[in-house]
Amino acid sequence: ENTWEPRSSIPHFIVKFYEEDLTRLGTPAPSVLPQEEQDVCQVEIILDKRVMKGKKVEYLIKWKNSDDDSWEAAVEGAEEIIQQFEMDLKAKGKNDSRTKVSNLENGEI
Repeated sequence: ENTWEPRSSIPHFIVKFYEEDLTRLGTPAPSVLPQEEQDVCQVEIILDKRVMKGKKVEYLIKWKNSDDDSWEAAVEGAEEIIQQFEMDLKAKGKNDSRTKVSNLENGEI
């Protein structure tokens, strides 16, 4: 099924896959990060968290060796970093602006 998705919701390696060669448009996207890029695209830190419609949780990821941050639903291999972020979030409480959770289902940003 073809759908329009915001660029921020698409994993960066998939965007890069199509931008490198526009003739790939219309072909299936890679399902996993290419091996040569796995070392390059590692999570440096979790910056924020948001809850989308349908209770889908996304994290704002700062990538090592990259200036681009992106919202990702899940990042393979970053489970410990996400778990630590969640623990820090609970410890700080909801009043800290850096740990604000956006709930788009209720129209809040």
